[in-house]
Amino acid sequence: MTTTAPHPVHIGDNLDVLPHLEGPFDLIYLDPPYNTGGRVVTGYTDRFEDWTGFMAPRLAHLPRLLAEHGIVIASIDDREIHHLRVLLDDVLGAGNHVGTVVWDGSTINSSHLLSVSHDYLVIYAKNHAALKASGTTWRQPRDDAQAMLDAAAKAWRTAAGDRAVAQQRFRAWLAPRRSSLPRGLTEYDRIDETGALYRVGDPGAPSIQASRSFRELTHPRTGRPCPVPKRGWRMNDASMDRMLETGLIEFGAYPRFVDTGVFYAASASLAV
Repeated sequence: MTTTAPHPVHIGDNLDVLPHLEGPFDLIYLDPPYNTGGRVVTGYTDRFEDWTGFMAPRLAHLPRLLAEHGIVIASIDDREIHHLRVLLDDVLGAGNHVGTVVWDGSTINSSHLLSVSHDYLVIYAKNHAALKASGTTWRQPRDDAQAMLDAAAKAWRTAAGDRAVAQQRFRAWLAPRRSSLPRGLTEYDRIDETGALYRVGDPGAPSIQASRSFRELTHPRTGRPCPVPKRGWRMNDASMDRMLETGLIEFGAYPRFVDTGVFYAASASLAV
């Protein structure tokens, strides 16, 4: 039988407790008041005239308590998310904002004008660069992705490296399963010259922006210019050059961007 070290539990106002905590912690989860004006527990009304003044001295302890590769996750809703982001930007730095997750978790839905039933998880790192360097990945293994990778690998082996035959065999395996697999996976139905799965996508930009590339591409086989989409290409000129150099643009009747993506299967990350 294995035993673990005991974990202390501190009960009290967190402003009183925080100075006595000793880090570093890999993860800090915050569930601050939502400032709804309702009663949360006996003796505690969730209403603050100066919400930022209440939160600021508490959040000030985060840099000291977080490990260099640690993160903080804070739950909040529409009422105070803007103030929370400003406070965390100030305490941890705007560049350490990892992302904001929207989830359907709210049970409060009393608005007469707009039905809001979601909450947010605001995520910051102590040091974004250190977090990335630690090799941390937030991915969940997917059995369906692994099945596709295994089928593609088998098609490649049995085709003895013949790309066209391998792709034909893989698509034959995929055809009866398309309706049961997520579309995001079934789009990966092509096999490249190394046996890896990939998909192609529309290279046209969804909106006009000054940074978009509008230059003509020359088709490598016909030597003719490819038509430029109405709103330009998705990438700027520098990104277009990199994609051309690395073979990430596929030329057919019309050029398409190649997306090799990343599938996470079993316990390892596999590029496809």
